[in-house]
This record gives sequence, structure tokens and C-alpha cells, in this order.
Amino acid sequence: MMRYSRTAAARRFAEVLKEAEKEPVFIDWHGRPRSVVISKDRYDLYTKLLVMAMDEMAVDSIHDSLDAAREGRFKTAARLRMQARLLARAPK
Repeated sequence: MMRYSRTAAARRFAEVLKEAEKEPVFIDWHGRPRSVVISKDRYDLYTKLLVMAMDEMAVDSIHDSLDAAREGRFKTAARLRMQARLLARAPK
């Protein structure tokens, strides 16, 4: 894993981009990691995995809500609808 200071990354931007094709490159600001440069392929993979994980969490939440409704833990259908609305607002 490569690591550059903010000023070094700015001076060596082409080098940073080449390294990012192989592995994530960390950019430090005041000695602390602030940003990461990754390849487009890695970004696409991370995005796909995140969407899959969020979809799985949404499905699990819906199943939990349906189980709660069946067991009478939801007192009204309005609460079930509210839960569904909250899930619909989750970022994709």
C-alpha cells in the first residue's frame, strides 16, 4: 500500500494514478490519512458489493418486519407501512 503526503501526491499525480491501478493509494493530510485513490475497476467492485449488502439488509429487515407483524409485535398496519417507507428511503 502506497502512501503520499498531500503535497507529494499533487506533485506526483501521474505516479499516484499508476499506483492506484495496482492497489489503493492513501493520501495523508497533516500526517493523517485523509483520502484514498483507487482504480475505476476497484471502485465498481466496491460499489457493487455495497449495493448487494444493502439489498440483503433490506430483505432481512422486511422479513423481520413480516415476522413481527405475524407475531403481533406490530400493533397496527401503519407501523408496518412506516417501516417499509424507511427502507425505501435507504440510499442505493
